[in-house]
Amino acid sequence: MVIRQNQKFIKRRSKRNTHKNPKRKKKLKKIEVINWKEPEMVDGQMQDVKYDTMKILSLLINFVPPQDQPKGRDNFKLMAKINDAFTKVEEHIDSGAEPPYYLFLEDNEYQFFRNLYDKFVPAAWGRSKKITEALEKFEDAETVDPNEPEKKEKTE
Repeated sequence: MVIRQNQKFIKRRSKRNTHKNPKRKKKLKKIEVINWKEPEMVDGQMQDVKYDTMKILSLLINFVPPQDQPKGRDNFKLMAKINDAFTKVEEHIDSGAEPPYYLFLEDNEYQFFRNLYDKFVPAAWGRSKKITEALEKFEDAETVDPNEPEKKEKTE
């Protein structure tokens, strides 16, 4: 009887603690994506290579030393969610939509990149105006509520 009472207590308690708080709303970081081309040597020939904010953020991950690379299941899932966010923007750009383009990241995804940016951004990137502009747009990300309709500016 005592065991049953304890089991009921544990069951009741777990149900009570697992409900989601309806008042808590998930916020997103809205980052303006810029894209540009830079001439680079590819296979012995000068070619214009496409860059954008997402490519710069991806390259930032490559600059993390191997011993500091994020590991584990949680980071694996985080990277999958970031890849999905990048893919949505790329599909939007490829569809021929007019700029501006926006990347939406959840707070933990944004903080992941922010931590990498604060610790591992190559100082030499400061010599490129476009990379600097892309990273400034990343820094200036606006916090938005995904449940609210986007406010449109009047252009009259």
